[in-house]
Amino acid sequence: MAGPETIAWHLREHGNHVPSTSTIRRILHQAARITPQPKKRPRSSLHRFEADQPNEYWQSDFTHWHLAEDADVERTDSLTTPATCCA
Repeated sequence: MAGPETIAWHLREHGNHVPSTSTIRRILHQAARITPQPKKRPRSSLHRFEADQPNEYWQSDFTHWHLAEDADVERTDSLTTPATCCA
């Protein structure tokens, strides 16, 4: 059976009014055409990074935007492990 996104695509292709995919999902659920899936944790959340020393682990996030004026912008965020104790 097709999911809400596929059903919305077919409705749009045939020139019909297209409700939101959440509305389609709700209708399918009420008609017992789909069964809800349990929330799944991403595999990456199963491994916890714990540092023994401050500054042992770093995390960076890069976001790139292409602006209308043909300018490129990048934003960088960096995190480090906090100090765990003071002596």
